Amino acid sequence: MQKVIVLLAGVIITGILSFVLLSVFRPSPEDQAIEAVAAFYTYEQNGNFEKSWAMFHPYMKARYAKARYLQDRAGVFASHFEVDTFSFSTGEAVKQENWKPDDDAETIEVVYQVPVRMHYAGKYGNVTVVQNAFAAEMGDQWMILWNYKQ
Repeated sequence: MQKVIVLLAGVIITGILSFVLLSVFRPSPEDQAIEAVAAFYTYEQNGNFEKSWAMFHPYMKARYAKARYLQDRAGVFASHFEVDTFSFSTGEAVKQENWKPDDDAETIEVVYQVPVRMHYAGKYGNVTVVQNAFAAEMGDQWMILWNYKQ
């Protein structure tokens, strides 16, 4: 009987310690949003537009059919900038509440706005584009949105 009690106490203590460690060392929502945005733009940087499209929020997927997005995105780099890839950096995430990607869209309770600087070295010189990306947590996944408000 004592062995069962000791074993049970060990399991309970291990569970509590695991919960505390996961809670303490889990990245903040801001850091998770930045990681998601960085993952998205890394896929874009590597020309893996299928994986970046998969990270889109359902609003974005409805806005861009997958086949069209894959074709258009590849063309942006090759045709407009005449480059194969780009470098990028992200800024700090800022929490936005009750945000909409455009005026007619449904409100998203919480998103994190992450500025992204994309640098292209192309035929016409160096070009830097700054775009705010928005990350929203849906279940256990982070989804990416862009702003279309006027």
